[in-house]
Amino acid sequence: MNEGRRSTSPVRLIGADDDVIRVAECARSAIDADPQLARELLPGLASLWRARQAAVTPRTPIHVHHPPAADESRGSARAGVLWSVLLGAALVSMLAFAWVLAPPVRGFAFATGAAQSVLVVAGPVALLLLVIAVVTDIHASAAQVRQAVLWAGIVEAISTFVVVYRLIVGSSQGTALPPEQMVIWFAWCVLLLALLGVLIARWNRSARAAEESIGASWRGAPDQRSDSRRVIAVARELAKKTASVPAVTATWERSLAELPGVDDATISQARTLGPISWLVWTVYDGDLDVRTLRIG
Repeated sequence: MNEGRRSTSPVRLIGADDDVIRVAECARSAIDADPQLARELLPGLASLWRARQAAVTPRTPIHVHHPPAADESRGSARAGVLWSVLLGAALVSMLAFAWVLAPPVRGFAFATGAAQSVLVVAGPVALLLLVIAVVTDIHASAAQVRQAVLWAGIVEAISTFVVVYRLIVGSSQGTALPPEQMVIWFAWCVLLLALLGVLIARWNRSARAAEESIGASWRGAPDQRSDSRRVIAVARELAKKTASVPAVTATWERSLAELPGVDDATISQARTLGPISWLVWTVYDGDLDVRTLRIG
């Protein structure tokens, strides 16, 4: 039983290649009982087969990743540490910028003069360092990026709390600023919060991608991975189609009952999937000979 080749399919078909094709032929005959379904499904199956053939055909390969040399590893580690320090300084600056207008803690609040000095420096510094951090995040490891997401999320939450607090109470409690300076503070906070939110989403995706790639090396071209995802999506949509006439199911069940020499597990799975889904995932396989299925 050759199951290894079909293990990458979203639906793993059970059975030897010949048995899978024979069941697919039954499915193809059953679909003929619904002309409307055949007109809608068959062109899509033909396109799926062509796309799958393109997806399984090797393109320009890229070399499998090899562990870096010791000197390269040390240099990369140092760059990652510097990136973490840079991002830490950016987050501290952003937190300081927001926290000068935080609610009074045990009666303490920043004096207006001190708050103005902090705001003049902390806002621009935080913006500059965040921009540098996003430009240089290629040097960060997956663990450093994951830590960055955690701490950036904490700073984002605290800063958002302070902004909401000031929207509610204005400058009536704690540090008092003139109205024009409050407007500038709000504008800077919104800018920094928006930028940090985008960076959190970016780094979170990067960390997930790095974690998913552990233990696997991709030998195909990068655009081939994207094509494969699109082909799977097309196959799933085709597999969702349903027949509008009972004759399809009746023909399918009769054909399976009269099919000799096919393993019971294959027949059981075929009944569970139905003719449309079985035919779709047979075509999706990419390596099976589907010429007898008359998909056009």
